[in-house]
Amino acid sequence: MGAELILVLAACFSQAEESDLIGLKNNVQGFNSKNLWDESLEVLSRFEASHPSLKEDARFKILLRQTQDLAQEADGLFKKDIAEAEESLRKDQFAKAIAGAAGALRFYPEREPPVKELQERARAGLAAKDLIRIASNASWIGSNDRPDEPPLREVELHEFLLDKYPVTNEDYWAFIASTGATAPAHWSNGKVPKGKEDHPVVYVTYDDAAAYAKWLGKRLPTAEEWEVAARGSDRREFPWGNTFLENEGRFPANCLEYWQVHKNQAPGTTPVQFFAAQGFASASGAAMGGNVWEWTSTTTPGKVAGQAAEFRVLKGGSFMVSSGSLHCATLLPENPTLAHPDTGFRCAKDATQ
Repeated sequence: MGAELILVLAACFSQAEESDLIGLKNNVQGFNSKNLWDESLEVLSRFEASHPSLKEDARFKILLRQTQDLAQEADGLFKKDIAEAEESLRKDQFAKAIAGAAGALRFYPEREPPVKELQERARAGLAAKDLIRIASNASWIGSNDRPDEPPLREVELHEFLLDKYPVTNEDYWAFIASTGATAPAHWSNGKVPKGKEDHPVVYVTYDDAAAYAKWLGKRLPTAEEWEVAARGSDRREFPWGNTFLENEGRFPANCLEYWQVHKNQAPGTTPVQFFAAQGFASASGAAMGGNVWEWTSTTTPGKVAGQAAEFRVLKGGSFMVSSGSLHCATLLPENPTLAHPDTGFRCAKDATQ
């Protein structure tokens, strides 16, 4: 009876160990499928300590070696992406650094703290990039000449900061990578359209724009702020001066007239710096007027399906409208829940922040 009992107990222990090995394999493969390498290795280490008789088991050794190899490979890929992100940050390529760091987490999601620290440094750089200080001077806004621009009036706003350029696709891509926000509907597989990294982001609602601004510690400008930055103190009609300045096919902005000449190309957005780099900048030096309408935080009455609703004011005109809509004073009420192919935004910030 003693020998038989020993055999029964041995069989029970063997079955228990077999069950433990199967459970271990399932747990480890589950963690590995999520790239949770540290968790997998910790589970394997605890199992080895609690099951000394199984550490030489071929199945255990294979599972351990496979996991160690995968973890080592993931470690190398993670470090490569982080190194590239640090290099992008060193070159002041802030959006690229943020997105690159987020990519590293695909390989090793357990290393989120150093990734977030790198992204925070890059986010601070992105927030401070290309900001223009708009002084608190008396400026003229509005117009008495057109029904959508009244009235002409003098204002003196508090000093504020404004982005020199509209937010680009690349900048918005960094926001998505950092926060998990939804990409614009026309981005294939959530990726920036190829070759349009420095074009203004479009197909964004007012809330999308406001969320991006908040992420950078900024806000959307008011319609008055936008116009003061565009117009300055000299009552200019357009951000670059008092005339449209169409000379021998040379245009100051991306609008309908531009595409009537460039008929061999499909109308669309252009790089945010394209026209300003040719000398067609606003009174403040910002790239303003045409390309895309821009969301502002200013509210205005509107209607949706016959019911009263709160709209937001768009400023600037776009590639889909004629030069007449590019006047500094022009404003366009719009439903804030809609996203359009010619509507983007730029950010502002209180000078005291």
